[in-house]
Amino acid sequence: MSGSEVLWLSVFISLVLCCVLGGITLRINESKGYSGGFQWGFFLGILGIVIVACRPYEISYYYEIIAELKKDPQDAQFQDSMLTKLKNISSETPKSSDSVKATKRCDYCDAVNDANSSFCSKCGKSFKRQ
Repeated sequence: MSGSEVLWLSVFISLVLCCVLGGITLRINESKGYSGGFQWGFFLGILGIVIVACRPYEISYYYEIIAELKKDPQDAQFQDSMLTKLKNISSETPKSSDSVKATKRCDYCDAVNDANSSFCSKCGKSFKRQ
């Protein structure tokens, strides 16, 4: 094989690989309720798959599942599968209460501090014990 044949073969194989990775990220992205996602895998490869896999589920996806549950209340097997799907999704998404921290304001500079702080993070004044 000549040098140009090897070059064209490597370009072809690279494009096929990029398309396969793009297809994988597209499927993962759509399974989480997002549209598109091909470009993540096409341009970033394995890193794109990791990024898309770590994305949280789209909130409208929850509403679609609930709407499907309301369509046919008689189909118990279908409802069980959808409820299992909801449970799996809710176990992957962070709870909003986990991200909320208790805070307190400094009387001197009005800076926001952690509730357990003994001193202000901005001015260094001591918080009075109550």
